[in-house]
Amino acid sequence: MTKLGIWQALSGTVKVEIISAVYVETMNAVNAAGIHLSNIHVIDELSFSCFVERQQLKSLILLLHKRGDNVRILRRTGFYWPIVRLRKRPILVMGVLFLIAFSLYLPTRVLFVTVDGNSHVHATRILDEADKCGIRFGASRRSVRSEKIKNKLLFSIPELEWAGINTYGCVAVISVKERTAEQNINNDVGISSIVADRDGIIHSLTATAGNPLCHVGQAVTAGQVLISGYTDCGLTIKAERSKGEVMAYTTRDLTLITPNQATIKGLITNSETKYSIIFGKKLINLSQDSGILDTTCDKITKVNYLTLPGGFELPLAFITECSIYRESLGASRDEEPDWMRAYACNYVCQQMIAGKIFRTVQNYKLKDNVYILTAKFACLEMIGREQKEEIMKGNGKNG
Repeated sequence: MTKLGIWQALSGTVKVEIISAVYVETMNAVNAAGIHLSNIHVIDELSFSCFVERQQLKSLILLLHKRGDNVRILRRTGFYWPIVRLRKRPILVMGVLFLIAFSLYLPTRVLFVTVDGNSHVHATRILDEADKCGIRFGASRRSVRSEKIKNKLLFSIPELEWAGINTYGCVAVISVKERTAEQNINNDVGISSIVADRDGIIHSLTATAGNPLCHVGQAVTAGQVLISGYTDCGLTIKAERSKGEVMAYTTRDLTLITPNQATIKGLITNSETKYSIIFGKKLINLSQDSGILDTTCDKITKVNYLTLPGGFELPLAFITECSIYRESLGASRDEEPDWMRAYACNYVCQQMIAGKIFRTVQNYKLKDNVYILTAKFACLEMIGREQKEEIMKGNGKNG
């Protein structure tokens, strides 16, 4: 009897127990049939155990049954048998293959993008421009480090002097260096004048660069040059960027109109909760209707992103939208709406570059069920704004 080789054992062998009255004759018959047995071990006078190849197991069982012998399978060895069992579990096999493929594919992709080195340029702006340049979730680690993408990012954000993309695992780090204020603004080449933004009477004028063309107490109109960027020096004209501050007395008129009748929210009548998912940049609605048709509905939205340890957010979020419906009630303003006066003052202050209101004249009336507020404001504000000028090649004089 010969022993099975290692490759035959790997292809699949079976250990059997043969029970025969005359096991010597049984082994001779098996050998004559060309069936190879290995690792024969005599158990007692009527039985012995051995290994047989998987391909010859069926022939061995038929031969022994013809002789009247009994055979019992003890165990199966070799790689063939686990593979046969896995064929009966296709979902498990597909899951294992997917995990293997995913583990090989994942290290080649970018899952998170962070920004380092920025102080003035907001990280959100850099990430948005990087997304347009191809530095995004799922991008290839090799492609994001290309010089083409770096140059494209620098071109889209002029405030950056230098940018570099490094990858650490699945994280892409955009390291940037911002331009200084002197690099962003070229004071030596730019030529500008300061002009009046609106009509007024000059209260104060401070010129640190340029040629002042007005004086305190002078009335000026919108668009008039207050500090010129050109100074006549006789044979030449000096061109520079004007710098200064011009404060003036101005007036502003404002009219506010609001109806006497208003609609206010009443008691809660109904509420509804809807769910959706954000995957990357796609929004998947899990509810049939994701809109709000009633103007009396309050909407509260909560967005929860999945976060890994270390603070990295996955591009997957669950959104919960709670819609609260209320009654619509009509209400009238029986008293003068003081909020109109406060709104008018705040609005005028926001329209000024810098300054203050020192006198207000307001006229308030109710006409045709509509409140009308007419106000005139006397202000002290800065009216100078910078305006670029063309470069003059000469002073117009003949030598």
